[in-house]
Amino acid sequence: DPLVSVAGFQLGRAAGHVFFDLPFAEAVAPAEPFGAALVLHAVSLPLGLARGGQGSGGNPVAASLLRGDGADTPAPQGAPSAAPGVDLLLARRYGETIFQIAEQEGPVWFDVERSFGPLEIKRVGVRPLEGPGLDVLVDGGVKVDGLAVQVDDLRVAFRLSDVLNPGAWRLDLAGLAVGFSRGDFSVAGGLRKDPGPPVEYTGLLLFQGAGRTVAAVGAYGRPTDLEGAYTSLFAFVAIPATLGGPPFCFVTGLAAGVGYNRVLELPAEVDETPAHPLPRAPDPGAPAADPMAALRTMRALIPARRGAFWLAAGVRFTSFGLVHSRALVYVALDGGLEVGVLGVSRMLLPSADNALVSVELALKARFSSVERILSVQAQLTDHSWIFSRDCQLTGGFALFVWFDRGEFVLTLGGYNPYFARPAHFPVVPRLGFRWQATEHAVASGTAYFALTTSCVMAGGSLSIDYRKGGLHAWFTAEANLLIAWDPFAYDVEVSVEVGVTYRFRV
Repeated sequence: DPLVSVAGFQLGRAAGHVFFDLPFAEAVAPAEPFGAALVLHAVSLPLGLARGGQGSGGNPVAASLLRGDGADTPAPQGAPSAAPGVDLLLARRYGETIFQIAEQEGPVWFDVERSFGPLEIKRVGVRPLEGPGLDVLVDGGVKVDGLAVQVDDLRVAFRLSDVLNPGAWRLDLAGLAVGFSRGDFSVAGGLRKDPGPPVEYTGLLLFQGAGRTVAAVGAYGRPTDLEGAYTSLFAFVAIPATLGGPPFCFVTGLAAGVGYNRVLELPAEVDETPAHPLPRAPDPGAPAADPMAALRTMRALIPARRGAFWLAAGVRFTSFGLVHSRALVYVALDGGLEVGVLGVSRMLLPSADNALVSVELALKARFSSVERILSVQAQLTDHSWIFSRDCQLTGGFALFVWFDRGEFVLTLGGYNPYFARPAHFPVVPRLGFRWQATEHAVASGTAYFALTTSCVMAGGSLSIDYRKGGLHAWFTAEANLLIAWDPFAYDVEVSVEVGVTYRFRV
């Protein structure tokens, strides 16, 4: 029988120790000749009797998990509770205070690995609180016939003066995960509390069955602004499964999302689109491969803001088995209307295993009623080459219309080198190639065309450069045309340069 059993608190046995030094006359007297230690074995706390209602400042979700039956009222006397027995040591000697839990210096996490019927306690952590008080953290779960429920940092905090009064304890919960598996069917989900500010719960859900995988991530919180507290949430679902369709749009994955009082952070530049997580959501294994990483990334890209609302739909598809594309269409309401598309397309010819041509194009298009702008941008990525990876392809396209300014620009490959580009015009890389044909020879070429409200321009260049030892030979041909009508002016430049140099040391 336990040595002490009061109000659910139990103590198996206890031991006390006293230390003292009696030095001889010629010895140096110690600064602190006396010491004491207290050892408590099999200390059990009545976690199941703690209240979690809002009146005591606790967490009702945490309280119902400790009870095990979901009830809000305290468990009856004698009912089983999550009370794993632990060993404690508190000692003072030579000016040093020692506090150990299961032979570890506290406050620390320590393994318990105890079972109470279906309830499993994996580890318990203890840290001191001012007051004085104690904070007990529990990681564990429940497993019943294929169903597993796990908790992360189930917290019980209390003042030492209230150790025998469970009704005054405070409860909280940092994370909760639930999983069920039966044959080929499995479903798993989890919630994690972010202390903020503001306090927010983020979650994930993964379903696998019938050859299909569905992954979902989301977040819920109650942030506060100058107008007070408001509800903010988002959810994003990915279905990386082949659904079929016509040859020009054979669907291999879908995704959908919604945000309420959430703003959608999109890539600032078109070349950032391939790495952005939202267009990649329909890809196989995303976000199911690493759902927690996907969840953290989504939270950073979808921050809370009052009045912001958005809907998004993503699709991954192939066209005639040659072009592989993924795209995300979104509609956002945040003081106005914004409609946009993010996408990436890649083509490998004649096949992915023996490709002679690789072209990957990133796309970003948007219309904003607030900014009164329509923009369409496309740009080749670093995965674009022809014949070999040493022959890189570059280039971009942009169409911008500013309705309030009465301006527009359409460009393929950028602008004339003598054109003074306005600050609000997009920067577009040249259409071109750069081929490292041999170790010593490099060939490159560029081309561009642009049409603006005030002028039109076009041009291109071809260059061959050879270097070996002290020998340097080059050939460059370039042409640039610029015609402006506001005011009227024109400039035509054509040049050809051939040169050879040789350097040697005497």
